[in-house]
Parts: sequence; structure tokens; C-alpha cells
Amino acid sequence: MSQAALLRLGIRAIEGGSAGAAHQGVEASAKMLAETQKTAFSLGDLLAGRSGDVVTAVPRRFIRGAAQDGIKSDSLYIDVLSPDELFKRVETQKVNRDLFKAKYVDGLESRRLHYLNAREALGQTHVTLSLGNRIVGIGGVRTNPYEKSSLWVEHVSVEAKHQGKGYASRIIESIYDYALRRDQVVSPSSFSAQGQKLKPVFSRLNEKFPQARSGEAFRNL
Repeated sequence: MSQAALLRLGIRAIEGGSAGAAHQGVEASAKMLAETQKTAFSLGDLLAGRSGDVVTAVPRRFIRGAAQDGIKSDSLYIDVLSPDELFKRVETQKVNRDLFKAKYVDGLESRRLHYLNAREALGQTHVTLSLGNRIVGIGGVRTNPYEKSSLWVEHVSVEAKHQGKGYASRIIESIYDYALRRDQVVSPSSFSAQGQKLKPVFSRLNEKFPQARSGEAFRNL
């Protein structure tokens, strides 16, 4: 079974609440990841210009998550994760089990991270912001398949109770750092009504990191 098929199996299980099938899909894809030795980067790696730590599924601190490992619930961490690594965290960390699940309030669908979509997440790289082990924000990015020097920012989502704390700005700045390391320019997708407030953040970072500026005009949904 291909890696994509295994991840799709994991997604169906996550969305449908079947832990056993999710375990099969995500664990098997994680095993494939271990064989290819994907690399994840922390914000510290990005800023210091280091190449990042080779990991088998997710950074060890997220696998253990014990107090003696220095993980505190109010400590902020930013990591760049592959789809495999993100789904592994969802599968193995209780605080992230509901990351992709939809809830319905008064007939309206609600998600922990508004724009995070499990199926689209398969093709994205995820700039994650965590408090302790809990993922409270994600920026989903993807290389433009028609222009490899362009990095699409497909969404930036922050948990509702943590909005207004500057977390989206932190995620976006980390996206610019990530793009610079890859000799890419940052191209945000169309801005929703809710996302209008992020335009000044992108404008400021375009000035701060001119090498990562795409030159494209901002678009609205």
C-alpha cells in the first residue's frame, strides 16, 4: 500500500473516530517515514541556519511529552512538520486527537483550527505553533507545482481561544524563514473576510524579508 493510501486510511479513521484504523494508517506511514529519514526544523534551527534534526516520525519531545523532558503547557514551540509528522502527533498525543474533527453547534460546523482540512493536509507542509504538546496554530504551505521558487501559503489557522495573542504573526514569520532557507518567495492565497487582518502582517514581513517577497498583489476571496 502506498504512503498516500496509508495516510488516507488514517484520515478516514480520524474523521470517523476509528482509533484502530487510524493507528494502522498513521503508524505504517510513520514507518515509511523512518526509512526515508525526513527532516523537521524548529524555529531555532531556522534562525540559526542549522539543517534541522533528522527524525523518524516527530521530534522526540513530542513523543515523550513528560515533565522531565522540559515540556511545559505554557511553553511555546514552532516546528515545521511533514504530513506524516503531523498525523503522528494527532495519533499519539491525547491533546491533539481532535485536531481534524468537526463539531456542530446550532447546525454550523466548527473545527479547532478553522481552515485545517485533513485531506488537503496530505499535500502541505505544516508550520505548527504549540503550547506544550497542544497544537494551537498551523500555517499550511505548499510549493507551487508550476513555479518551484514560489511557496503558497494556503491557510493560517489559530485556535479561537488563542487568537489575538500574535500567534498568527509568529507562524507567518516562520513561514518566511522557511521560504528563505529554500530560496523561495512567499505567496499568500486569497484572503477571506476573517483573514483580512493578516494582510498587514504579510506586508510588514515583505519589507523585513525582501528576498522572500513575491511581488504579487494580495487577493480576496
